[in-house]
Amino acid sequence: MPNSLLTPTRGWSPALVEFYARRDVVLQQSWGLTGTAPFAAHLPAEHTLDKLGSAGIAVPYTEVRVVDAVTNEPVKAREPGEIVVRGPNVTAG
Repeated sequence: MPNSLLTPTRGWSPALVEFYARRDVVLQQSWGLTGTAPFAAHLPAEHTLDKLGSAGIAVPYTEVRVVDAVTNEPVKAREPGEIVVRGPNVTAG
């Protein structure tokens, strides 16, 4: 096996993504918790630089929403809220 780094995936800071991109290493963004194994959202490698700071889109069969913590109603884009996830990858409990 060659001694190389292919495409690491995790939640990265935008500055770190840019740092490695200047060295021709593409870091893929993802977001999840221990209970959303392996993760709940993923940003494809081709969008890593044009969507810095994004966690990406929900993985297949998973629903991700941002809601008001009190009303549980969806919030508008760029408004703060609580992230809720539903899908077969979410641990019960």
